Amino acid sequence: DSGGVKLEHFNLLNIVSNAPRDAFFKPLSWSIKAGWERNYLDDLNFNLSGGVGVSVKKGNFLSYLFLEGELESNEVAVVPKAGFFYTKERFKIGLDLHRDFFTNGDIMTQSEQFITYGVRDNISLNLKYVITDATRRDQNEGIVSIFYYF
Repeated sequence: DSGGVKLEHFNLLNIVSNAPRDAFFKPLSWSIKAGWERNYLDDLNFNLSGGVGVSVKKGNFLSYLFLEGELESNEVAVVPKAGFFYTKERFKIGLDLHRDFFTNGDIMTQSEQFITYGVRDNISLNLKYVITDATRRDQNEGIVSIFYYF
């Protein structure tokens, strides 16, 4: 709205290991993320989060359920997360829902709908729409990203 440019995310590390369960194998899925992120109050803070969960895969469809913890500057949150994605050749379409319960009593609910196209093995284009409903700030965002994997 201000016409300026601002940094939204700078991830040093972002790993999500969706290890699907089946009748014989029951691995845990896990995640870890570290970097700077603009929070629901529009402040840029260092953020560290991680957790465990379960993932189930049926054909090209993968669904997951996680319980994560998040440390953001002086704030701590418990974050249940659920979602799914469908992968077909170079396309991935998905939905991610989570609710952050902060120790100060604030609650943030966020949904992300996305579509990703793999240009090459290590480069993807991503289009995402994010709806945030927070105790002190609501917003909708459309985001276009380029992912580089190494």
